Amino acid sequence: MRDGTAIGPPDAPAYRPSVVMAAASGALVLVAVLGSFAASPLFAVYAQRWDLDPAQVSLAFAGYPVGVIVVVTLLGGLSDLIGRRVTMLLGVALVLLACLVTAAATTLPVLVAGRFVQGMATGMVSATTAAALLDFHPRGTRAGSLTHAVCTTLGMGFGPLVAGLLADHTAYPLVLPYVVIAAVALVPLVLLLRAPADRRATGRVRLVRTVRVPRAILLPFSIATCSLMTLNSCMALFGTFGGRILTEGAGTSTAGGTGGLLTLLVTMTLLAQLTANRVPAARSVGLGVLVIAAGAGTTTAALHLNSGAMTIVGTALVGTGGGLVLLGATRLIGDSAPTHRRAEVFAAWMVAAFATLGGTSLLGGLALGGVALTTVMAVATGGIAALAAYTLVAMAVQTRRDRRSAR
Repeated sequence: MRDGTAIGPPDAPAYRPSVVMAAASGALVLVAVLGSFAASPLFAVYAQRWDLDPAQVSLAFAGYPVGVIVVVTLLGGLSDLIGRRVTMLLGVALVLLACLVTAAATTLPVLVAGRFVQGMATGMVSATTAAALLDFHPRGTRAGSLTHAVCTTLGMGFGPLVAGLLADHTAYPLVLPYVVIAAVALVPLVLLLRAPADRRATGRVRLVRTVRVPRAILLPFSIATCSLMTLNSCMALFGTFGGRILTEGAGTSTAGGTGGLLTLLVTMTLLAQLTANRVPAARSVGLGVLVIAAGAGTTTAALHLNSGAMTIVGTALVGTGGGLVLLGATRLIGDSAPTHRRAEVFAAWMVAAFATLGGTSLLGGLALGGVALTTVMAVATGGIAALAAYTLVAMAVQTRRDRRSAR
């Protein structure tokens, strides 16, 4: 029996720690998110070169979350059945295919197709690596949750930064970013080829099936989901219209500047995760949604007042709150989900999160055809405040339940 093979009943700790599997999981989610967010500073370049309107830019962005939703809805629990390692190898193949299609894109339909494939890759990778890091990290589930959150954040930060710099300083701004990501994807591929085999379901299994959440964990699941929706509402607007936010708020707009704004957001996310590593999950989520709402409101005010300083403050607040939410929500899911269904529950969590990402982007793009960006941001802030309010109320209900069960 090779290292990493599962033993014991479904809900027992089923995996042996594996440094190689943990490293491969962290590297793969970083690369997948790197590819996902690399396009953010390039949308302004696509719009200029291809003469795209805001609705068409939103369509290109929305191809990504749609791809995520399709995969996590139908194949979200795949790694619970065929094993983490095999599923991650499929994810690497999808990342490479996405890079090929997007690098070759010369029309909007091809770009949308590339973004769709990138979403499929991220959907397959994110839920699987989240479960794998909790399963295989040598220092346990808390360290696994932190590693997944940090690697996700690093991908969100370096993707826009690298793509923005390449767009500003090379002759092939819409090709080289994807070539670089494809090259980096070889790192997790090599690690996975060296990794041990892991558990897979025995007997006949149904690979394609709709993900479901166990009834017993619906309340903590809804807390984790709504908190992540607050973050993704902001990420959709910053990711799709970061150039316009920078122009109207700070009076400047370059691909590198847009990448820098997103990098600031993600840097604050990373710092918050590292600082709050020992903060209880529920407290991290509760504080995070409040800070995100404050950041969205500050950004709205910055657009109204044309204030570069407030744009920076609002972005930093969204990033800080996002770090707290990502870390706390990941732990809530990891702690509440049954071991043998972790990937499936993480996948279900991602459905609502990425539906928010795609829906906000599409609705924002359509609205910008007739209203100002300030109005769009104000409406989004209202939705974020409502989600934050539900999260806090649900947390209070969960706290009362926990106290009753402890008596």
